[in-house]
Amino acid sequence: MRLFLVILTTTLASFASCEEGATKLALDKIPASVTAAAVAALPGFTAASATSEVEDGNTSYDLLGKVAGKEATVEVEVDAKGKITIEATDVEVAVDQIPAAIKAAAIKAAPGLQITEADRETEDGKTSWTLEGTQAGKKVEVEVEVKADGSFETDVESKETEAEKAK
Repeated sequence: MRLFLVILTTTLASFASCEEGATKLALDKIPASVTAAAVAALPGFTAASATSEVEDGNTSYDLLGKVAGKEATVEVEVDAKGKITIEATDVEVAVDQIPAAIKAAAIKAAPGLQITEADRETEDGKTSWTLEGTQAGKKVEVEVEVKADGSFETDVESKETEAEKAK
């Protein structure tokens, strides 16, 4: 979830300020091929806003929208020859839609974990999951990376509540 929030915050910041060469796009200005690539990467994706940036002859599009009512982002790059590449996707996932193997890996890393939120990111062909929830009354975040061989690498991070920070 942390990574999703970082991407979301970065994307929103670029929409708000259009810094560093990013240009806010009207939805009807997104090339159809870019929209089609985003939908192919995240079936059911609907863009709500977009930015583009040209660098070294390549155009990058950051699309922010939804899939099945959940927040999602898709980063699409179009090179100078028109080749389209999906750079990254990030989508919130309903807890009941998390694959059993991902849940099991997270619970193994954080025994007793009660999952409340999840998101799935794919970048450079690698998929990772961020699961947030509670463990023994404490807020935790578990990162589950799916390795090339199908195994998982996990990382558990405790999250302080506002009350704990105030102490």
